[in-house]
Amino acid sequence: MNHLDLQSREIASGIYLLKGDSYLCKQTQEIIKDKLQVGEFGISFFDEENFDAINILNACNQFSFFDEKRLVVVKALSKELNSKDKDMFLAYAKNQNANCVLLLVDDFDSKCFDFLKKAEVVDCKANENFLLNHIKSSFEKFGKVADIEVCKYLCSCCLSNLTKINVEVKKICDYLGSGNIVDKQTIDLLVAKDTETKVFDLTDALGNKNKDKAITYVYQMLESGEPVIKILGLINGQFRRLMFAKINKGSNQDLAKTLGCKEYAITKAKEQANKFGAKQLKAIVNLLMETDYNIKSGAMSQENALYYLILKIINS
Repeated sequence: MNHLDLQSREIASGIYLLKGDSYLCKQTQEIIKDKLQVGEFGISFFDEENFDAINILNACNQFSFFDEKRLVVVKALSKELNSKDKDMFLAYAKNQNANCVLLLVDDFDSKCFDFLKKAEVVDCKANENFLLNHIKSSFEKFGKVADIEVCKYLCSCCLSNLTKINVEVKKICDYLGSGNIVDKQTIDLLVAKDTETKVFDLTDALGNKNKDKAITYVYQMLESGEPVIKILGLINGQFRRLMFAKINKGSNQDLAKTLGCKEYAITKAKEQANKFGAKQLKAIVNLLMETDYNIKSGAMSQENALYYLILKIINS
């Protein structure tokens, strides 16, 4: 079930597992709370610090004096549940309290609740259209105007992370003051790009055969203290994604699910893949394997191998 489906659906009881973006998980949690019409005394929260299976299930079975329904929210753990805790949750799933919603929130893909097959999974991932509409409408609420290309650019800079997008929209609007036009220059000035975003820029430069820009991006990443091996790993992952996007004709949503990434990353990959031929991408992937071997065998230092790789791709 998609998080948008909850808007028109009655929530009575049961076990729900929210998976996806933290902002959308929080928003979906509020929707469920409002539909249940529970007050402060009808909600219990558990996370890594106070997680205890017995207390959680006691809260689920507790009679509420103030509200007809109860809501028990449990944040995902960074580790797998032990067998005793799993058995307790499985037993509750077979004999649930008809007046309680057990809401399991996995907003960082820990998979610690995936064993609970009776939980109804709610997909809280944001597709491309949702993200772009959200960015555009968020700017409009502040009286600012951003065209679709600017919205796409901000989405790319924030790696489609809604929480980061919301922070950056507010920062941009505060900076603009009485100005009402959002442009790429303002985004470049205010939005700090992480290494993965810079690898997108580097891939664009390589596709356009712009050696100066490509070398500049590599230098900036090294100067920021990023380990060479991490940069090489991200380049490797990006070109493998490009090759996959090039040879597969499925929808962006299906490809994103297969590769375990966000839909916007597939949109970006398809766009960048158009700058390379299929044979060229295969040759680059082989070159990446060769570079990895040269580093591990001691034939090249990591930094020399990185620059060698960049120049070979540009000259391919």
